Amino acid sequence: MTPKQVCDFVGISESKFYEWKRDGDVPPAIYWSERTVRYDRDDVMTWAQEHKVGGAV
Repeated sequence: MTPKQVCDFVGISESKFYEWKRDGDVPPAIYWSERTVRYDRDDVMTWAQEHKVGGAV
């Protein structure tokens, strides 16, 4: 997934995503080149589940 696809998937802005990235709180990245970064869908889903808040238990 591209960073934009990750943002669309979890419903956050790209600026928030990059803020979290600076803080080290994003899924592990796959760097194909200096400018091409991708995120594994399963890693994104695991990361999103780890950040889930609220809801019924």
